[in-house]
Amino acid sequence: MISRRRQLLNIRTEELNRRHQANLPEIQRSIDLVIDILNRQIAEIESQLASAIQTNEIWRLKDVTVHALGAKS
Repeated sequence: MISRRRQLLNIRTEELNRRHQANLPEIQRSIDLVIDILNRQIAEIESQLASAIQTNEIWRLKDVTVHALGAKS
């Protein structure tokens, strides 16, 4: 799941870069549709990851630790 999330984030970045270069409104709309789909896919994977973390005690403890360390910086 983490690899797929990373792939989708990379693809979204590429599409956002293309969006800035697109001159035709038709192309911009087409790219916007792709970005929207990617955003939904990313959100779904992030939801699945959050659920997986909550159902696995070791992952949940690591998540708590990471967030605690992040709050101190």
